Amino acid sequence: MKILSSVMAASLAFAATASTVPVTYIMVCCHSHDKGTKFLANGEWDSKHDFEDYSFALDMMRKIKEAGIGVVGVDMTNPGQWDQYWPSYEKKLANVERAAGELGMQWFVFFGNPAAHTLKYWNDKAKFTWERYAQKPQYRRYGFGDDRPMATMFLPGKDVAGILQRAKPEEKNWIEKFRIGTCQVNDPIKPTPTDGWGYRNKSAGSTELARFVAPNSGVHPREWARIGADEWRERVKWALGAKEYAVIGTYDDTCDCIFWGIADVKASTNPRHIHEATKDDPYVYYNIVKEEVGRVKASEDRAFWVDTMLKIVSPVVTNLAAGTLRANLPRRDGNATIPYSELEAFGRVMTGFAPWFNLPDDDTDEGRLRAKWRPLLLKAIRNAADPKSPDFMVFAPGKPTLAHQSLVDAAFFAQGLLRSRKGLWERMDDDTRRMIVDALKSSRITEPGHCNWLLFAGEIEAFLLETTGECDMKRLRFGVDKFAHDWYVGEGYYSDGDHMAFDGYNSFVIHPMFYEIAEVMERHGIKDGAEYLALERKRLRRCADVQERMISPEGAYPMLGRSICYRFGTLQALALAATLGSDAHPASDGAVRGAMTAVLRRQSGAENFRPDGWLHVGFNGEQHCLAETYIGYGSVYLCTAFFLPLSLPADSPFWTAPEELWTCKAGWGGADVRIDHAFWK
Repeated sequence: MKILSSVMAASLAFAATASTVPVTYIMVCCHSHDKGTKFLANGEWDSKHDFEDYSFALDMMRKIKEAGIGVVGVDMTNPGQWDQYWPSYEKKLANVERAAGELGMQWFVFFGNPAAHTLKYWNDKAKFTWERYAQKPQYRRYGFGDDRPMATMFLPGKDVAGILQRAKPEEKNWIEKFRIGTCQVNDPIKPTPTDGWGYRNKSAGSTELARFVAPNSGVHPREWARIGADEWRERVKWALGAKEYAVIGTYDDTCDCIFWGIADVKASTNPRHIHEATKDDPYVYYNIVKEEVGRVKASEDRAFWVDTMLKIVSPVVTNLAAGTLRANLPRRDGNATIPYSELEAFGRVMTGFAPWFNLPDDDTDEGRLRAKWRPLLLKAIRNAADPKSPDFMVFAPGKPTLAHQSLVDAAFFAQGLLRSRKGLWERMDDDTRRMIVDALKSSRITEPGHCNWLLFAGEIEAFLLETTGECDMKRLRFGVDKFAHDWYVGEGYYSDGDHMAFDGYNSFVIHPMFYEIAEVMERHGIKDGAEYLALERKRLRRCADVQERMISPEGAYPMLGRSICYRFGTLQALALAATLGSDAHPASDGAVRGAMTAVLRRQSGAENFRPDGWLHVGFNGEQHCLAETYIGYGSVYLCTAFFLPLSLPADSPFWTAPEELWTCKAGWGGADVRIDHAFWK
């Protein structure tokens, strides 16, 4: 059990890694000092930039969010904003708060210099902020184990610490309710732990919790100058390496040269705003932020996928490796497939988990996890096929039978092995491989039903052909012949036998197994293999397109047909297309990954797991009312097929492309959307 504990500890440590939060500031005070710079708002270039106009505030905040930043600090450093001009700024803050709520963003206050205006003054403003804004959900709490509302101050940390230390309790009691960040102002500083929150050039706190970057050189105003695009990209990358917060300049500042937003500076009378190499591209600084934040987000998406996959498969794989799967797998009353539950659970886990092991055990967090899980999975595979193991699985009935459940999950087991020949099969000893081949050949005693079951027989034979050079040719091709010529109904969908069923089986079984059988046929020069593979690739592309289009802006998808307890396994067709590359699906890689990640986050919460770690039977929680009689605790692990894209390297386009709006999210949000077309071939 020592290796099991080690693997789980490593997985939990990987899962617990917190994500760096990107932040920017907005200037709601400087629209009268623009000096000719224009910003894009609501489709028009304008130097006015006025947050009293809600449509303006909403559009500016939306562009910040589209760059991947969900938190903004509002510059309220001038006492005049709180006093004589308060009616105007009250409306501006209300618009920021309203836009944050509408867009799912958060905001916080950037207070002024407590040395230039008394600490008691800013303590009063902290009290006002606490009571008026900081208890609302749109106001940002720091996080990372600190639940206080956050705020920043326009002064270095060393100075703020001294002022607070000397202050009377009543002069600082409200400020101390906030998690305060501090910043470099006009001169270089020796940073303290609270620094790194601004305000010019580049800086970090002494503990690297926060890093700040702006696209200007110099700290004092007389030294400011716009930096070029390459240097800006390196700065943004550096900031995103902060332990907690990456503070990225100011989106819409028009009096300094620290803004990174969509800004046309050609007409500016302030030479500090202009860099000769970038002055003709108003999007250049914005696009760099969007690209780099997007890359970090993509990396975090992959880590979340890996964590979720390991959480799902862990009880199955660890118990089987220990020889305790039969003893510990839960059973459901009324489940007709109980004798085959172990093969159900493990065969289905193999479909999506096994391909991950084609990647190397390299010196990355993920590679080290693979190195820990690989021997465990190899041990589990041997126990499944070894007649001497307490968890030896039922691969065949005792006599010739029509449509026996064991054929289904023997096929899923074979599918996982077919998908991981390099990572698992080639690493097994000869004795284990012999036992697996014998177990899969024994399934030939079962005659498949005249429906998607034909492909179960074909998938097993495809695996045997790949690994032994021999197969039952009739069982190999009967299913693909029928689906290629008789059962295609159009729009990327097949009927399941002679009748169309609008359920998940095109994705659970038909497209993936048709594709893989045809691929093996082509590789071995079998008649029709190349033709079937080309045909299926086109049909799969359309099915994947339909699946992507069905994912709502919130990450939901329709509950249609039987076997919906397989959860997001119903998206295996989209997962396969994503794994095959961007030409296998019409949507962009960033849109597909964004849509699939939204689904995974929506449907993998704690409500889907029993206290002992096994998946609940249900769609999104424990919902036995949705389970047919053939659904048991082993059945639901077909959801693991969703994780096929994790077999792609971390530097592949699917995992590095910045997230984009998927079809429904773009359409319902009023953005441009790909037009749809029928597909009947």
